[in-house]
Amino acid sequence: MSPGTLFGGRSSSSLHFGKKHPFSETAARYETNTKRKGRSVDVANLKIQILDGSVLMPRTPFFYGWVIVAAAVIIGFLTTGLSGYANGILLPELADELANGSRGQIAIGFSMATVFGTIFAPFIGRYADNYSPSKIILIGAVLLAVSYAMLASATELWHLYVAKGIVYAVGIQMAGPIVRNLVVAHWFDRFRGRALGFSVMGASIAGVVLPLVLNELVNMYGWRTTVYLFAIVVFGVLVPVTMFILRDKPADIGEIRDGRQNQG
Repeated sequence: MSPGTLFGGRSSSSLHFGKKHPFSETAARYETNTKRKGRSVDVANLKIQILDGSVLMPRTPFFYGWVIVAAAVIIGFLTTGLSGYANGILLPELADELANGSRGQIAIGFSMATVFGTIFAPFIGRYADNYSPSKIILIGAVLLAVSYAMLASATELWHLYVAKGIVYAVGIQMAGPIVRNLVVAHWFDRFRGRALGFSVMGASIAGVVLPLVLNELVNMYGWRTTVYLFAIVVFGVLVPVTMFILRDKPADIGEIRDGRQNQG
């Protein structure tokens, strides 16, 4: 299938968007540069989008999908990684202050997060399939920050149950691996397994770094200040990363999957 077939039977040399279309020159220049680099246009994947009269072209000299992978590593570090390795360190502190030393009562709150998260997960996955995954991650990051702030302010056991068992449960599912991996998968075809392999490294890196750091923070500043710090870091890092770096699909910035155009 030739590019001419894709655009209504015209040859690629006559590709245009109308005599008066202000972006026809941009499209022609893109086609010329592609030929000059010795590559043919992959008509199965090429996304030249015209939205409200604008032509979206690739905005970086390298494949932006690897930026998405890096963003996924950061998100994984501060969501799955942080929450997973913080629980064991915070458990005795929370038990002493909120449950008269009963770790079992605190563990109920952690279990609630698992149960409610499992219930919410299919609905979040369905929404991610039909709408913007990056917006879901953004909302999840905000909810996680709110849940940490609520937990740091808790004075009663039920405060923990609401913060950890409900607000956190929804937030971690929205910003967790279900939606995060979906975004990465949108950007890759041939390299999808490799990209997903790199993207899950954030939680693993957290397992090496966070236990020592969190334990030291709790010893120096106390658990409440440490959890407040969680809220600040999660909001201060994840919200900008999600808003300004994460993109749902290659077509959003005029890219194609794997950043390649097939030869021949």
